Amino acid sequence: ETAGVMFEFDVPRAPGGTATLAQLGGIAGQFAAALDGRLVDDNRVALGQSALAAIDAQLQPVYAAMSRQGIPAGSPLALRLFS
Repeated sequence: ETAGVMFEFDVPRAPGGTATLAQLGGIAGQFAAALDGRLVDDNRVALGQSALAAIDAQLQPVYAAMSRQGIPAGSPLALRLFS
């Protein structure tokens, strides 16, 4: 029996921005389905499409601010700053 599988998304270190988050959400959903489980956040609250869309909306300004400062997510500078 699997008690849980955790997927972590490290915002400044993950290149591709919210597109990468969407891919991770898809993969995590596939894992949940294969294990007959459910996708939840760190408070064990179910994560549906609306919750993932809300997270995406929250991250858009973060990525924009990083970009304005010349620190694209996943770049060598971001990896040094956020290690």
